[in-house]
Amino acid sequence: MMPAMQGLLGIRDRVVAAVAPVASEEVEASRATGRYLAAAATARVPCPPITCSAMDGFAVRAADVTRPCALPIALAIYAGDASPRPLPPGAAARIFTGAPLPEGADAVVREEAARAEGSTVAFTAAARPGENVRLAGEDVAAGGLALPAGARIGARQAALLAAVGTGAISVFRRPRVAVLATGDEIVAGRTPDSNGAAVAGLVRGIGGEVERRAVGDRLDDVAAALAAALAGADAVITIGGVSVGERDHVPAALVRLGAEVDRGLTGDEAQALGELAEATAHQATDLFTFTSRINERFDMPQKLRMVEQMWRVAYADGHLNEHERHVLWRIADLLHVPQGAYVQARLRAQQQAQAGRHPGDPL
Repeated sequence: MMPAMQGLLGIRDRVVAAVAPVASEEVEASRATGRYLAAAATARVPCPPITCSAMDGFAVRAADVTRPCALPIALAIYAGDASPRPLPPGAAARIFTGAPLPEGADAVVREEAARAEGSTVAFTAAARPGENVRLAGEDVAAGGLALPAGARIGARQAALLAAVGTGAISVFRRPRVAVLATGDEIVAGRTPDSNGAAVAGLVRGIGGEVERRAVGDRLDDVAAALAAALAGADAVITIGGVSVGERDHVPAALVRLGAEVDRGLTGDEAQALGELAEATAHQATDLFTFTSRINERFDMPQKLRMVEQMWRVAYADGHLNEHERHVLWRIADLLHVPQGAYVQARLRAQQQAQAGRHPGDPL
């Protein structure tokens, strides 16, 4: 690692070590978007709450469909049905996505692999136990971990918390951040405070509450503004006034207030900071560029096979953490894979892993 980058990371580590968490508070999960969990959130109910169909099709006993055959349709089950009657032996049930699996059934043959004619349905291939079935608690069991402490609540996390019946959760309160721009030209309005607007936007983007201030180029004024900002904020970010000019008063004002001043960034380290930001941006762009090229070259069935193969490899490697699951979901999203098809690809990969199939085996 470059010496400049080592110095930069050392400064970062000292700053992080000096930061203390803000207090926590309880809020309803439905109002927690943008907040960070202070304690792990657990599931009050399983997700899915019942064993149900993952697709529109026909619920069957796999033992009744060991080869192409036809069965009578004994009943129809919809997502809103609470307690369907058991499936008679040697029969099929018309079933729709999200509908409860009837007692006796252990597989769902998707609609595209069946042909209904009147009160009978013909199947073109054998059914596999567990095929197109979502087990109760498959994603999160009741009492299981829904989200770990420190997780930020975004749209997907809010959906998960709702799915597992979470009520009030413990989150860190929003940190109060004062952004203090210095310079007579800022106070007079001759120069727009564009840096202050940028910093405030970044802070709000990660969930902070911002108060913007400006102060002129006099030591007493800078010291007073810093004291007032520190009295009402969890953190203060200053802009300008930290170089070696006659009117760069921020370091002296901090010393006057009893602070320890560490002039951390050299010119080389500042350049390294820019290179680090650029590299981070390139990493995000690489994923977008990669998926854009796939979208240009392949159709949806081919992309679905790719997504399923990624999940097969992931399941073969063992347990996936939340970040790894998010990356796979993000790839599928960038490939414009419909959510239902994505879920099916994941379930097929999981079933193949449970059956001991190797990722190198044909799909």
